[in-house]
Amino acid sequence: MTVLEGFNAGKEWMYYFIPKNLKPDFLSGFYSATNEAHVNWLKENDLLDSKIAYGVDLKNYKAVLKSGFKNILIDYDSLMEKDLQIKDLLEN
Repeated sequence: MTVLEGFNAGKEWMYYFIPKNLKPDFLSGFYSATNEAHVNWLKENDLLDSKIAYGVDLKNYKAVLKSGFKNILIDYDSLMEKDLQIKDLLEN
């Protein structure tokens, strides 16, 4: 598996320069460097499920899930424990 690291908002143009046989399996970047236009581009190109959002913490994890990201790296905080029922999070 391959990951294109640092794929944040404003970097969409670079995806078109990657040859088809070298396209990464996943795209990753900081959630804080993601905006609505980037999420829309991912959806339009059927890549949202390939995006890994990191820099996810107690302050933003609900917004991350609401944005449609399924692959996230959480900076764990024990205060999240009661809310971190993955099934419940994905349903909300």
